Amino acid sequence: MSPNRPRPGSRASNVDIDLEVVPVRAASGPGTETIIELSFKTDTQDDARTLRDKAIGTLRSKGWLAPADVLETDLILTRY
Repeated sequence: MSPNRPRPGSRASNVDIDLEVVPVRAASGPGTETIIELSFKTDTQDDARTLRDKAIGTLRSKGWLAPADVLETDLILTRY
């Protein structure tokens, strides 16, 4: 399959998705925790909200989403 074609069952759209991975010093001291942030760049706020809700649902269903919101900047300032 061509890398420029959408996967079967997906819909083509003009959405940019940025993924940021940040290792942060663990609260317990040694080691790190990994914070991952997804950003959706869409034409409308409603489109971004729909993608956000879908991503949250998918990540929760797989047990991959932390049960609390994390503000990356606050976390970094607290840990360093």
